[in-house]
Amino acid sequence: MSYQEARDRLLSGYYNSGIQSVANPGGLNGDGHVQNFPAALVDLGTVLAYISTAAEQILMGSEHAAAAQLSADDALQSANAALAAAAQFLPLTVAEIRAFLDNTKFLSALGLIQSAASVNMPFATTMTPDLDAGFNRHVNALTAHAVLANPTNHKPGHSGRFRFQQDATGGRTLSFGSFYYFPLGVKDIALAPNAITTVSYFVHSSTFIEAALLRGFA
Repeated sequence: MSYQEARDRLLSGYYNSGIQSVANPGGLNGDGHVQNFPAALVDLGTVLAYISTAAEQILMGSEHAAAAQLSADDALQSANAALAAAAQFLPLTVAEIRAFLDNTKFLSALGLIQSAASVNMPFATTMTPDLDAGFNRHVNALTAHAVLANPTNHKPGHSGRFRFQQDATGGRTLSFGSFYYFPLGVKDIALAPNAITTVSYFVHSSTFIEAALLRGFA
């Protein structure tokens, strides 16, 4: 006996009319209950058993769904943790190296050499180097007398060099800000046309920059 057959008999009124009629042989009127009530209970039991089985399957499905959700949540948390860990294993950028902006990432050889590349410093009669923009700076042509002012964003430990080249006329002088200190006070740059002078420096403190001048490159 199938669930479908039992359900159809219960829903169609099979057990609710006159006893043993041709139209409804399962009727419970008169003595019909003696023969047919037990059969009706069997059909009812079949339907209830099916409903019980279906309910168990739904419950199991819900439990599986809950377990799957927990597994998905665990996987998401693991993925987020992996992403967070990967984010820490990143190289410092050139800008971060120059500005000392981060101490959680690693320093790569490529980043180190790129951060040390010389960066052009546009000529002005007063030039104020921003050390966050580069440790090593150069001026392609001194076209007038000029001043190298005290730098900005300098920090103890900064070191590098400034490079200055005379224009084709030459004779341009360069003065220095009060933070720069030279051995024996020697700080006269080369004046010949196209001559090159470099100034190596080390930032000892916020107001004391040890500087050494080199000239006569040939």
